[in-house]
Order: sequence, then C-alpha cells, then structure tokens
Amino acid sequence: MKKDTDCTEILVGKAASMDGSTIVARNEDGYGPINLIKFIVHEAHDQTNASYTSVTTGVTVPLPDHAYRYTATPQADQSDGQYEEAGINELNVGMSATETTATNARVLGYDPLVHDGVDEEAMVTLVLPYIKSAKEGVQRLGALIEKYGTGESNSIAFNDHDDIWLFETAGGHHWGAVRMPEDTYAIVPNQTVVQEMDLNDTDNFLGASDLVDFVEKYHLNPTPGHFNFREIFGTQSDRMLITTLREHGMVKNYLIPKSNRIPLIKTCRYSDNQAKNWLLKTSSSSYLHTITGRLTIHLALSLLVTPVNKHVTGLSRWIAISAHLFCKSGMTCLLSKPPFNGSH
Repeated sequence: MKKDTDCTEILVGKAASMDGSTIVARNEDGYGPINLIKFIVHEAHDQTNASYTSVTTGVTVPLPDHAYRYTATPQADQSDGQYEEAGINELNVGMSATETTATNARVLGYDPLVHDGVDEEAMVTLVLPYIKSAKEGVQRLGALIEKYGTGESNSIAFNDHDDIWLFETAGGHHWGAVRMPEDTYAIVPNQTVVQEMDLNDTDNFLGASDLVDFVEKYHLNPTPGHFNFREIFGTQSDRMLITTLREHGMVKNYLIPKSNRIPLIKTCRYSDNQAKNWLLKTSSSSYLHTITGRLTIHLALSLLVTPVNKHVTGLSRWIAISAHLFCKSGMTCLLSKPPFNGSH
C-alpha cells in the first residue's frame, strides 16, 4: 500500500534552464529496503489488433497500430506489474508517471476511484509510445482516464523540446493540466498544485471534457467566478504545508547555488556591479515535501540536438546536481536521454 508521501517532481522550463533544455525529474520513494529498477529501450514496431492488459487492475486497452521507440525504467520484479515510470520516445517526448496526490472527499463522493481502470502501473506503457508532443501526451492520457477511469490520484509530467505540461487526476474520471511558463521552474510535492485555470485557453490549459459541467452540477467550486483546480479537487494538510515550505529552501540551494557548484537553473543579474546577486526564476506553486526512503531519480530531458556541446553540458550539469542532491547511500539515479536515430 502506498503512503501519502511518495515522490517529488522538479520541472524546469527551457528559458529557466542553463542551456535551453526542458527538464522533468522525479524521485521515486520506495516502500521497502530494495526495489530494483531496470533501464530498457523498446524498439519501434507495428502491431495489429494489439492490446495491453494491466496486471494490477485487469483493464484491457486496445493499442494503436504503430509504437514509437522509447526508453523506460520498469521494476526488475514485474510480478505486480511493469511500472515503466519514466522515459523518452524517439520524437523527443518525455513522460514521468507518477507522483501520488490526493482528491478531497466531496469530489470522491460524486466521482469515486475505480478498481479496474488505468493506474500508475500502465500509464507510461499506454501513452509514451504513441505521442508526438507533450500536449498530445496530456490529451491521450486524459482520454484514457475519462474512458476507463483510474483508481489513484496522481500527478504526471510531460516534456518535449519546447514545453512542459503538468497533468493531475481528480477523482475517478476527471483531470486537469497546465503548460508551465517557459521561464519558470517548479518543485512539486504530493499534493494538487494546479491553480487558476482558463479552459478556453487551450494553448495553456486542458481538462476533462465535462470538467466544468461536473463542478457546476455538484456545486464543488468554493470560489465561484474562479476555477481554481487545487481548491476544487485538492486536499489540505497543515503537516504537509509546514514540511514542504521548510524543505523547499533546501532544494533551491542546490538548484541555485550560492557557492561554486554548477547551477542547473538560469539566473538573472540586476546589474554589472551586482553580478553575484542572483534572482530566482520560480513559479508560484513551488513546494517540496520531506524526501524519505530509497530514491530513484527519473530524468526526462529534452535537450537541444545542436550544437553537441550544449547537449553534453546540459546532461553533465544535471548529473552533477542530481548526484549531489539525491544519489547518496545506495540511492540510484536513472537517465533517459534523447535523441534517437534509426541505427542505434
């Protein structure tokens, strides 16, 4: 049984990273002393009348006729499912799934979680091989959640060369997603973080087809005139708030170093004579929960293909930062790195 403090996501927009990369990273807290993870590559292939059946829920989902090449980081022991968790496909689209969140009781009363739907175990397998952009990932996963339902509350991140989308489930069949502004980064804990949404602005916000109607029908919006996804669907915990605020400062020190450590996040200078005074580029919903247990970092990096030195620089910086921050005492870091080509 999963606990309510599972993972943490770090999202970095392309205008906030040092080399123009979009970066999605997530630690995976274990629930025992050892949970071996593999790094694998699925080759592209054609398939006719194929389907996927989840070991954990029993749901069977028909699959498209062509699957793109993609990387994945599944469990070594797949007796309770694949849990491919994170990867990047041949079109340079990354996906990290999932971070556990929570839906409040009043929403669950009208849209309860289901026991035979699409859960974390199947999400990467059902989505990543079949999408051409981060936004398409949101749309495909959203359609699956609406049709088959889900038995968990989760946050899922998608990235491509230009964009990062954060997807959050709400109840058994609803969801919302936001495109991160390019000049921001976010540290996301185990709670709903998407806030004000304008679902008419489909360049930046997406949601379940009946999301607004569902909220209005059951009078779920505590602040009429606004559509704050977190207030409508999320939960509140004083313990979590205190913990996330305390730990957020610690992580920022690694992302925006005050010493000679290599920075991951781009910074702004006030003037030439104040060159060492850094101004953080941060989103309004940047929090972090206490990191506990054995961690596995899943890195989904959409890096510039040219010039080559940018590719290497961005990669080496992130390895250095993630190793220093997370990879201690036997903790494992796994990397998914594009681009692919047809030969290897």
